[in-house]
Amino acid sequence: MSRRGNSRNLTNDSITTADIEKYIQQQSDFAFEMDILQIIKRKCSCASSWGGVYFDPQTRKQREYDIRTELCLDSNSGKVLKLAIECKNLKPNYPLVISCTPRIEQEQKIDVWHWGGNAQYGRQFCCPTNFYRLNGWVGRSLDQVGKDSNSDLIIEDNSTYDKWTQALASLHGMLEDALSYNASDGYDYLVFLPLIVVPDGTLWQINYSAEGQREGDPKQVDSVNFWIDVDYLIKHDSRSEHYNISHLHFLTKNGLINFLNNEPVLLNAFCRY
Repeated sequence: MSRRGNSRNLTNDSITTADIEKYIQQQSDFAFEMDILQIIKRKCSCASSWGGVYFDPQTRKQREYDIRTELCLDSNSGKVLKLAIECKNLKPNYPLVISCTPRIEQEQKIDVWHWGGNAQYGRQFCCPTNFYRLNGWVGRSLDQVGKDSNSDLIIEDNSTYDKWTQALASLHGMLEDALSYNASDGYDYLVFLPLIVVPDGTLWQINYSAEGQREGDPKQVDSVNFWIDVDYLIKHDSRSEHYNISHLHFLTKNGLINFLNNEPVLLNAFCRY
């Protein structure tokens, strides 16, 4: 058993190599992040970075992101996914539970930034898009759920929300960087997505109909899209543009592997090109 604590709870026993190994296997957020990074490096480009510092425009503070990367889907037409990834090392006894309802037509939207041959920049707001399927399950509410020693439920969402905001803030920095690109950089079409990655077996989904009736039992899943609909005004030098982030992607480790390998579905993000 292990838990978060403070120095007042410490014993006088020296920490051993076995204790550190236990920490790495069971509690280290960084070890989980490195595990996810290995998946990213096998699939994505050398443009990946991790553990960097960025300025959060909401808190006005310096923060550290987990992973930023890009996935080139079509080198001939320059279709690239830019991904801001945050890792949260959840445990099966305190998993993330996301409640979902069917997606409506107005929520089938995704932004694509486009650079023309003369380095002119433009934005295509794609709605509807097959990338976010009509009537597909989309998250509306989330909690972490556990039990105490009396079998009473413990429910909170603060730590997950913090990772959520970190992914969005990191993506904001990626958007600012992208405004400095030119067509000659090979980025003809760009889509930006925020991802939260958790261990396998720690992501649960509950479905409700459009009328509010429960549909089936809660189930473990590998991925859930969560509706957020955040609009950013991005500025860099003389350029400025809006970008809308319609969904936040929650994935398990296995779900991330499937996501990165499913090129036909990912290409749907560029359905108008």
